[in-house]
Amino acid sequence: PMMHIPTLINQYYHLKDKLGSGSYGDVFHTCNVLTNEDFAVKLSLANNTASVLHHEYEILCKLQGIVGLPCIISCGNKGSYSAMILECLWPSLDELFDSCCWSFSSYMITMIGQQLLQQLENIHLHNFVHQDIKPSNVLIGTGQNTSVVYLIDFSIAKQYRD
Repeated sequence: PMMHIPTLINQYYHLKDKLGSGSYGDVFHTCNVLTNEDFAVKLSLANNTASVLHHEYEILCKLQGIVGLPCIISCGNKGSYSAMILECLWPSLDELFDSCCWSFSSYMITMIGQQLLQQLENIHLHNFVHQDIKPSNVLIGTGQNTSVVYLIDFSIAKQYRD
């Protein structure tokens, strides 16, 4: 179903460009109107997909503090949609690979691989599995974190033991 996209989230976050979409919602670039800081917001209809967004939020809360996972700013329901505001990360590994003429140096491959393995190990040590590893779910940090690789989209992640 089509979702009426609000232009302002939680009174402080103004929607800008659409960054991507998936089966559970859309992701937009957003800006805090008070601080002018950039963030990402994941929006979904506040019905059955809201539980998917809430599931992702709960998992990310349990995993906060692991280097290379997005920081959660806010999450909640408003009218016909649910929203989760996260730190802004860009570009995806797909986009970076395209911009590098489909070639990464061995140093870059090693750096990305080491960070992803460390993140997956930490996620598994917290008894979760991601289940959706792909280049579009691997993003590069911004600002002081441009050498940090981030793993995103925990919408189908599962706890595999207590």
